[in-house]
Amino acid sequence: MSASDVPSLLQATIRTIAPAIPDADNVGRTGDRRDLYWLIDYMAYAVDQAYAGHPCGRGCADCCRNQLFRVSEPEWERLREGLAAAPFEVRAGILARAQEVYGPRREVLEALAAAWTAGERPDPAWHQAAPRVCPVLGADGRCSLYDERPAICRAFGAFSATVEGTSSVLICHQHGPAFLDGLAQAGTVDLTLPNWNPVQRRLQALAPGGMIKPLPLWLLEWPEEDAPCSA
Repeated sequence: MSASDVPSLLQATIRTIAPAIPDADNVGRTGDRRDLYWLIDYMAYAVDQAYAGHPCGRGCADCCRNQLFRVSEPEWERLREGLAAAPFEVRAGILARAQEVYGPRREVLEALAAAWTAGERPDPAWHQAAPRVCPVLGADGRCSLYDERPAICRAFGAFSATVEGTSSVLICHQHGPAFLDGLAQAGTVDLTLPNWNPVQRRLQALAPGGMIKPLPLWLLEWPEEDAPCSA
């Protein structure tokens, strides 16, 4: 297979998988074409295989330290189950980090959640006022709930998004520019990527009227009766 075949194979994968997004009826439950997470993972893997030097994947956690992602109710439900099943030390560590880092900024998180849930664009200053490190990121630099991670964590670095008519790659500022410049220098002018917007619309459709919150806020709101106990 030559390098020139890669974009066409990726295009074929996207053409095959992307049409299933509007019919997905669950997140992380069935592991097939009905599962939105499965569809995202399939296309993200295809992107990783298509472009040499793709920086996103296991071992890199820069986006976990520099982004504050939105999480819908169905996504939180999967995370909550993974958190409840995690060893006590892992569970307690995640909740403690959420409280320590984000507890003092809870009002900002609540303002972001209200805007996201209402379908409004939040004030950029709210993002600036909030911390960025994900409480689920462990001391070893790995996601403590990797198998249950939200949709945007699965898609980041491998999808493009269109906002107010402008298309851009969902990728971090730390590695994204060098990666994209390298592709351009290698002759890749038109980057083939799946689109995030249909995924976002499907997430909203799967939880009509449901809350959308930053992950730290979901953790801060965990009911006391569900809090971890050592034994």
